[in-house]
Amino acid sequence: MAASVQDKLAQAQACRAEGNALFSSGRQDEAMFKWHEVLMYVRGLDKSTASAFGVSQGGTRGASGLTAEHSTLAKELTVVAHVNLAAGLLRKEKYERAAEACSAALELEPDHQKALFRRAKALLALRNSDAAAADLDRVEALDSGNADARALRRDLACLRNEEKRSASAVYAKMFANKAKIEG
Repeated sequence: MAASVQDKLAQAQACRAEGNALFSSGRQDEAMFKWHEVLMYVRGLDKSTASAFGVSQGGTRGASGLTAEHSTLAKELTVVAHVNLAAGLLRKEKYERAAEACSAALELEPDHQKALFRRAKALLALRNSDAAAADLDRVEALDSGNADARALRRDLACLRNEEKRSASAVYAKMFANKAKIEG
């Protein structure tokens, strides 16, 4: 017998909690597996739930076959699973995949502070200072007192200074070579 929507959502919530506990105990690979399971349960609700959580008004079943309550929970579980996966990927120094996971969460919830912060952290590690700065700007606009964002902003400033020094050295070498050729 096929599991009901309610059962699948309950399983997804259990996997999320299990993944969180595993991550807290340092078992990140197992935690990431559990968070992937969350996504599989949510995606298994209906053919269209992977990309759309739309329902019609009044709590009736919408195009995705979910009630408004189920849709809201499915969206929350999906966002949190992506953000949690990003945390694991950051620990494993898989920065590009971490940024992708955050982007997937931000497609559903554009102002999710943890997703913005973690994507900024990944982008900074990838040396994409402009995109990291844009995400940090959004985090700080949402929460001007975010101490983690301020600390990451300092790291960003260091990267930008390093980029400027590197560019200056390249230009100095270029002009020195040009002077030799013309000289």
